[in-house]
Amino acid sequence: MIMPEVKIITQDALIDSILDKYSASLKSTLFEGYRNHVYRMLNFGRALAPPEPERDERLAIMAAFHDLPFVLDGNLDYLDRAADLADTWLVRHGRTTWRDEIRLMIGHHHKIRSYRGPSAPLVEATRKADWIDVSFGALRFGLPRTYVRDVATAFPLDGFYPGPAWSMTYEASLPESLFPYRRWRDPAQEAMRQRASGRKNTPCCDRASFPFGILQ
Repeated sequence: MIMPEVKIITQDALIDSILDKYSASLKSTLFEGYRNHVYRMLNFGRALAPPEPERDERLAIMAAFHDLPFVLDGNLDYLDRAADLADTWLVRHGRTTWRDEIRLMIGHHHKIRSYRGPSAPLVEATRKADWIDVSFGALRFGLPRTYVRDVATAFPLDGFYPGPAWSMTYEASLPESLFPYRRWRDPAQEAMRQRASGRKNTPCCDRASFPFGILQ
């Protein structure tokens, strides 16, 4: 199946207006790195989500807020706080009908298995978009390799991730109690986490050691 050509969005007024408020709180490299991650999320989400009214606006708002508290303070318990920031923004800007959907999108974007509840098309699109980004394109969920590459070229890492598949390696090396966002883990993932905790400096993101199959 050939995906219809999807234009890469390089500027979005919603994203920029949300993030500009926080630019002074971040080092320039971290701000630019997070902004690029947000734009990669927007573009991957647009390519994965079916067309519907105001789809791009909802994707942009979710993308802008989804990791923002973690970027600001480094506290890993941040998904509810990110959803709260988005909720406050939605109320202030008169977009209250999106509150539940945006909260679901943020709250489930680290989920491993497919989501099938309310607002599933956009929740699934953003879940997959984040996995594409954190896996550095090893996961693509049907998106062409060239498209993922072109998005990454337009919005390079610029310091947001310390190294390839950093979040997978880092999370795998830490106790589960530090990750309240986890919704589910299968035995293969648990084995991966335990292996990584014994050799923290060894990458764990190759296909042999990470259960990519459960992320489809």
